[in-house]
Amino acid sequence: MSRKVLATEMAKAFDEIYTLVSSHAETQAATRPRLSEGMRERLRTEDRMSERDVEEFLRVRFTQALPRTAVMLSDKIRKPIREAFDMWLNLMSEIDGMLRDAGLSWDTVMEAAELFLCGPEAIEGLASRDP
Repeated sequence: MSRKVLATEMAKAFDEIYTLVSSHAETQAATRPRLSEGMRERLRTEDRMSERDVEEFLRVRFTQALPRTAVMLSDKIRKPIREAFDMWLNLMSEIDGMLRDAGLSWDTVMEAAELFLCGPEAIEGLASRDP
């Protein structure tokens, strides 16, 4: 299986697991009561959510509702999770081989990611250095 196909299949497998858990009625039911009273009121009365409300909604959904539903569905999602994780391990092994072939390591990837996360100024500063 090519790297691109492997990556696509892996992403699809994880997406299917997420969709199964997030669309389950238990997740829907577990999210709303855990939101603050103020946010529930704003959901009833306002057309859009503020950034703070989005953060609260995602925090509740990802830290409370999704894990609760995942535990409840554990027998149903155990096999797909193992398959998706195996695909992820295979992809990481492929990437590791590509890095070694190029004379690089995961440390190089982490350094590049840290630089990237520092923003455009950091990248421009690196680019302006003499080779």
